[in-house]
Amino acid sequence: MLLTISIKKVRTGYYQASSICNGMEITDGHGYPRIEDAIAAEANKIPTDFGTVVEFRYGGFSSGSVRVDDAPRRAQELADRLVHQVRASREPQAAAELAAQLAA
Repeated sequence: MLLTISIKKVRTGYYQASSICNGMEITDGHGYPRIEDAIAAEANKIPTDFGTVVEFRYGGFSSGSVRVDDAPRRAQELADRLVHQVRASREPQAAAELAAQLAA
C-alpha cells in the first residue's frame, strides 16, 4: 500500500499537505510555510507499521516512491525536484534542462 502526501500551494508561503491512501484522504490538511517543511513533517507523522514508502505530489508531479525513513533527510532535495518539475512544465527551456537531467 502506497501512501501519498498531496501538497498544494494555497498562497505564497503557505502550503497545505494531506495524506491519501487508496484514493481516499485519510488526514485533514495541515499548513506549512515551505514545501520541504511539509515533506519532512508529514513523513515524520507516518507510523512505522503503516508502510515503508511514501510518494509526495505537488503541482501534478510525483517524487516517486521514497523510503519513509529517508524522506525527512531528503526533504529539501525532493521539494527542489518537485518545484523544478512544475516550472519545467511551464517553461520550454526548463523542460529541456529537466529532460537532459533525467536522461543522464
